[in-house]
Amino acid sequence: MNITIRGYNPTDRQLIEDFREKTFVEGNDSLTVKKYDPDNLIGQTFLFFIDDDLASISVVESSIKYTQEDNTARICRYHILKQYRHCNAGFRMLPYNVNWAIENNYKLIYWTHNVNNRALNAMYQHKRRMPNKQEFFDDPLYKSFEMHPNLRFVTGDVTQYVYAKKLDPDFVWTPKGKMINNL
Repeated sequence: MNITIRGYNPTDRQLIEDFREKTFVEGNDSLTVKKYDPDNLIGQTFLFFIDDDLASISVVESSIKYTQEDNTARICRYHILKQYRHCNAGFRMLPYNVNWAIENNYKLIYWTHNVNNRALNAMYQHKRRMPNKQEFFDDPLYKSFEMHPNLRFVTGDVTQYVYAKKLDPDFVWTPKGKMINNL
């Protein structure tokens, strides 16, 4: 299995469109044209290939439209096609997302996940591990993301937990917008 990870560029648009269609067949609506345009975002899409097949994407973008802050970045639009599940694409793309945020002077980077998905939230809260994947769960970068128990990210009828990493240790995070302080 040959794995390649790289940033999106406009010549990749048809790859994204083909990938988008496959995600719809799998029941994912997070990549609709209304929600995601790789050529029109303040951020970067990362492409994860297995043997030259686009298996997964992850986007890191400015959080301004979500939390009214231009100094935080959100990891979102992550999807891995079902046939490639368990190849650890998310773990493998995480350094690319974080490095992009650092290179673009963001103070904090975060992702969110539906509160109803107990299994994945247990993983993100470092309470559960997948067998035979210890190197990913023990990775210091992954472990540096912490749940913010007082925050919830709310879009429509979906409430999500928030997992964040400070890139600037002196940064004080006071998000607004879709981020609700639960205390």
